[in-house]
Formats: sequence, structure tokens, C-alpha cells
Amino acid sequence: MTLQQAVEKYAGQWQPERGFGRLKGGWLKVAPIFLRTDEHIRGLMFILSLVLRAFTLIEFVVRRELQAQQETLAGLYEGAPRKTTDRPTTERLLDAFQGITLLRIRIGHEIHYQLSGFSKLHRRVLQLLACLSISTLGWRAAPEINRLTSKMSESREDRSST
Repeated sequence: MTLQQAVEKYAGQWQPERGFGRLKGGWLKVAPIFLRTDEHIRGLMFILSLVLRAFTLIEFVVRRELQAQQETLAGLYEGAPRKTTDRPTTERLLDAFQGITLLRIRIGHEIHYQLSGFSKLHRRVLQLLACLSISTLGWRAAPEINRLTSKMSESREDRSST
């Protein structure tokens, strides 16, 4: 391997290193934990690797869709609601969903749901992710997500106008 090839190979290592960095802090922070058996260690590593893959997939899909639609997302930065990005991290996307509350109310034999704190940003992120279910996996859930999030947004807008 030449020096140039070695440098190029090393330069591509930031992606796996970033994934391991996610395990050290933030949403996937792994605290010191005592596991008694190798089976438990393998199980924990398997779960963490699945979550890491999900984080990477969410990030990839949202970024790809934003790029394809030549759009950016605003509202992901605390204290800077107008700041936009076309390369959001999964951590920022998940942080944006903090504070949403789903209330389930039973009145007689009827069950009602009330969602508070749901915004246009949340709807947009879910729409961007719905592209995964249609194009990649062939699921038919995406139209249901759009209808559900549309109803949630309308309900929120109705409450805020009264």
C-alpha cells in the first residue's frame, strides 16, 4: 500500500469512529455496566449496534430527502429557531421531539387521544422519514402517517386559534 492509499484509507475512517463516538456520549451513552456472562455482553453489543444502525439510517434518509427536495430544516437548534440545516443529525431530530405529550382519555366506551406539542417541524421530519417506508421497504404505512400527522397538526392549530 502506498502512502497516498494509506492516507485515503485513513481519511474514510471518520464514519465508523463517529458511530463509536455516539456510544460514548449523547443519546447512546454507554455507562459503566457490569455484565456477568459473555452472552449478556454479546446481547448488549447486538442491541447497541442495532440502535446505531437505526440512527445512521434515519440520518441518511432525512439528509437524502432534504437534498433531493433541495430543502433545509429549521427549528432543530435550541435558542436559534431560524437556523437551518440540510444535514441534521439523528440526535437533533430526536431532541426536537422532546416535550410531545400523548394523552389517552376514556369517556364511557370511547377512547380519545390528544397530542400536545406537535409542530410543523415534527410533521415534516415524519414526512421525510416516511419516504423510507415507501421506497426502501415497500410498506404501505406512509400514507397513514401523513393522515395521522395532518390530523394532529390540524387539531393543534384549531386549539391554538381558540
